Amino acid sequence: MLLLLIAGLSLPAGAQMSLQHTFSLRYWGSQFSFGNPSPAVFWYNQPGWGLSYRGDTVATPWSFSASYDRLSAGGMFWETASLFNGNVHYRFGTMPNTRFSVFAGYGRMSLSDTAGGQGGTGAGLRLGGDFFTYLQQQQPSGWYATGEFAWGPSWNSSFPAFPSLANGNSSEYKFALGHEFGQGMAAQVGWRSFNWNIPTSPGCVDPGCQFRWSGWTLEMVMRR
Repeated sequence: MLLLLIAGLSLPAGAQMSLQHTFSLRYWGSQFSFGNPSPAVFWYNQPGWGLSYRGDTVATPWSFSASYDRLSAGGMFWETASLFNGNVHYRFGTMPNTRFSVFAGYGRMSLSDTAGGQGGTGAGLRLGGDFFTYLQQQQPSGWYATGEFAWGPSWNSSFPAFPSLANGNSSEYKFALGHEFGQGMAAQVGWRSFNWNIPTSPGCVDPGCQFRWSGWTLEMVMRR
């Protein structure tokens, strides 16, 4: 909320917060793995669906975004997983067909086992950067590339079955190639990986634990 307030205060006096909106619906063919950190102790496919929104202010270099994914694998150790993040971005650069931004925000990962009731969460600060660029700068053909990297320096751990787990860190990257079809519609295909690493502590033997989701993504995008 504080970051959103700062972004709002940066508007010129009397200016309206005109926004360019980007919505996306995504399928993530994710594979989940749990390891120490490698090799994985166990792994299984855990695909799911996600939604994202980004608002880019027109009068200032500020943007904000939010993303949510829910993944499921019936009958597995952790049947469902959800990933959420909300961020405030600062855009920079002068190239008309390329956008770069850095951001700060909040991220949260949660696991649940519907049958056994054993689950947990990790959450904390999220820092990173992203880009969007058309592949032909002079005469854009509709083809573009986009990507993001995020790092969570210290995420708290809350697993009732392992109350003494240490705080961990998270990292995430994603990259996609897309094509615009006109009328603000686009489709893109890419790769996404999210890692949550917990150092050695009761419940995580040396050298620690790693939770990982990774796999290809397919997204439908609408810009307004």
